[in-house]
Amino acid sequence: MNKYTEIGDLIYLISKEIKTRMDEGIKDSNLGQGQILTVMNLMRLKGHEPISQEMLVEEMKINKGNISRNLAKLSDKGFIEIIQNKNDQRKKQIILKEVAYDEFVGISRVLQEIFGHMVKDIEEDDLAITLETLNQMKKNLSNK
Repeated sequence: MNKYTEIGDLIYLISKEIKTRMDEGIKDSNLGQGQILTVMNLMRLKGHEPISQEMLVEEMKINKGNISRNLAKLSDKGFIEIIQNKNDQRKKQIILKEVAYDEFVGISRVLQEIFGHMVKDIEEDDLAITLETLNQMKKNLSNK
C-alpha cells in the first residue's frame, strides 16, 4: 500500500458524506443527484446564452446520453425548456425557467451549510493550500 492511500480514502469518504447530506437536504426537491448537478451547471453557464447541450457536456465532463436524460427529466418537471435549433434538429437550446432559479437557491443553501460545516475551525491559509493541492490532484487525474 502506498503511503498516500489515506488521501484517496479521505477524499472518497468526504465525497460520500457530502452526497449523503446533500440527499437529506434536498429530499423534498424531487430531483436526483444528476439533475441537481445539471441545474447547478446550467446556473453556472447562465450569461453564456444560448446554452447548448454541447456546452453542458464540456462543462460537466460527462457523456451526452447522461446529459440528455437529465435534461429530459428537468424538462418533464418544468425546470427547463428545450428548443430545437431551426437549422439543425440535432442541436438544442436550453432555457431555464423561474422554478429552476428557486430550486437553485434551495440547493445553494444546503451546499453552503454542508461546506460551512466541513471547513469549520480550519484556518484560511490551510484551506487555501488544501484547495491548491486538490486542484493539482484533479488536474493530474484529468491528464490521463
